[in-house]
Amino acid sequence: MPCPESPPSLLFGSVLTIGRTSLFKRTHAVHNARGPDEDGTMSEIRFDGRVAIITGAGNGLGRRYAQYLAARGASILVNDLGGGTDGSGDSTRPADQVAEEIRSAGGEATACYESVASARGGQAIVEAALGAYGKVDIVINNAGILRDASLAKMSAENFDALIDVHLKGAFYVTQPAFKVMRENGYGRVVYTASGAGVFGNQSLAPASPRT
Repeated sequence: MPCPESPPSLLFGSVLTIGRTSLFKRTHAVHNARGPDEDGTMSEIRFDGRVAIITGAGNGLGRRYAQYLAARGASILVNDLGGGTDGSGDSTRPADQVAEEIRSAGGEATACYESVASARGGQAIVEAALGAYGKVDIVINNAGILRDASLAKMSAENFDALIDVHLKGAFYVTQPAFKVMRENGYGRVVYTASGAGVFGNQSLAPASPRT
């Protein structure tokens, strides 16, 4: 499967590892197509035999993460509810389309349409990966929605919706996946974040450390 022309950028985030080596050998190596060997030569970073769950993978950066890891040998569970940017509605099309793109390019991918915003949904996502591939090695918590409002104008309903997806959603997927990873002795969990979550944005109150 050919690689995307350029690797996606994680922008901001953190990595949880089980085992001795990191997901990308170095946390910044996702930016590079190749990584250093012990003898100093450069070899392609591969994920052959690994299974990755990527949430919010039907569009944007999630789609790029899915394509990039698939191009390097990983089997991908393409998770996306398929709703609008505000989280409303649902559709199987985004996840199906990305999974088909990966398969058409010679990779391995399965679509999953569960929402990350509930414990049941998180468990179902992990079970879908286990059903398709028998294990989980990597989770990229990328799912997110947008409810654009300042602190003064943010409703409790919108605030709860954002927390359910961005914060609780990461927990709901990571916890069952972590249990599988721990049993297998290997696991990598990546949490992505936006610039608003790091630097603040007055129109995105729930994501901002300062408003």
